[in-house]
Amino acid sequence: FPVTIEITKCIDDAKRKGVKVNTPEFGVSDALCAYANGTIQYGISLVKHCNTRIAGELSELGKNTYNSFVDLLVGLEEKTSINSKQIEILITLNFFRRFGQNAKLLAVYKATKSGKTKYDKKHKEATKQQRLTALYEFESQQEDKSMAVYDQVMSEQEYLGFIVSKYLHAPSNYAIIISTEKTFTPRVIVYYLQTGEQKTYKIPSKSFYKDNEEACAVGDILVVDKITVKPRKRRLPDGKFEDIEGQFEEWIDSPHVLKRKASSKSN
Repeated sequence: FPVTIEITKCIDDAKRKGVKVNTPEFGVSDALCAYANGTIQYGISLVKHCNTRIAGELSELGKNTYNSFVDLLVGLEEKTSINSKQIEILITLNFFRRFGQNAKLLAVYKATKSGKTKYDKKHKEATKQQRLTALYEFESQQEDKSMAVYDQVMSEQEYLGFIVSKYLHAPSNYAIIISTEKTFTPRVIVYYLQTGEQKTYKIPSKSFYKDNEEACAVGDILVVDKITVKPRKRRLPDGKFEDIEGQFEEWIDSPHVLKRKASSKSN
């Protein structure tokens, strides 16, 4: 069941009405969404590239107790049909958050897939035990850290169809650019890190294009210092523009970039 525009609209509508939306979580979520006490628990099968089969398998594993993430990964390898892409997507979305933050869990998972710590259900039992010993040690040595802001926000947008992460300690005017439109006057859609609010702003071409380069791009974090409200305009047949009565747009006249897009690194 793919992520669709309709699902995204429903989630956005629910959030506007004060309904809390929880991302899928191991041991909690089922294949489809569930609603209780003013909260929607998002369904596993609605995540992009996931399906009802692996949702059922994960729900069964969720009934068990695991002492480490490695133990769970062994269960996924031995008892489910889930593939590497699906596991990495779910790790990115903090599906396995009871075992730690997602950058750490990604490192542990990748250790099970290659080198001297690779674990395969086809291995002989003695080999499995040797690999498990090394993997337990590897997991214990990993710093518990999360993915970079850009990677987290854009992964949620891609695989859920909406963004849920908030950074409550970020200043209220810090926002990450999640989309740009440059066909006419440059336009950016930003996601405010503290509140989760999304806003669309126009930027004057002379401010957006400087020295043959773009002043800002998707993934950059802006400090939104000043917003100017201007009348929305329309083009007339003679090529001139006129104001549209009662319609306005918000502009960032001079974008202040705090941080350029981070590469795929943990915070």
